[in-house]
Amino acid sequence: MSYYKTALRRTNNELVDLAMAYRNKCEINVQYTETGIILNIDRITFIISDKYPFQPPDAIINEEAYSKWLTPPSRQIRDRFTVYGIHDIGCYCCHSKLGRRGWSPGCKIMDVLGEINIVRKSKRQIRYIRLLESIFKERPGINESIIMKTMEYLLI
Repeated sequence: MSYYKTALRRTNNELVDLAMAYRNKCEINVQYTETGIILNIDRITFIISDKYPFQPPDAIINEEAYSKWLTPPSRQIRDRFTVYGIHDIGCYCCHSKLGRRGWSPGCKIMDVLGEINIVRKSKRQIRYIRLLESIFKERPGINESIIMKTMEYLLI
């Protein structure tokens, strides 16, 4: 049995919410196919099958599967997060809405977009930490408090 009508109705309802939330922020493109729906928003492509909302959509960011973005940070990075007062982010894939245990029919595209933004922010923080530590490592005499203040400024 095809659930295409259910997926279509649900996606169209969510498009109204997405249009309101992303009004004047980015372009939303929708393509309807025989097997599902392709939704492009904020450089993220969602491939919504006819089984939606009972199965999660596939998310693609910059032509790369979102699941590849979910590789957990190393223990060293998580330790540095603790030093700089950032909450431990743990394993992204275990907490993902698009994961096997994270999806339910009550989840929406908007929820996934929120999660993607959190992952993007965490990855940006990781890049800042690595960059600052490499800069300050080369400069003797810079103490930890200067690094901490710089991190606070960048991570707000």
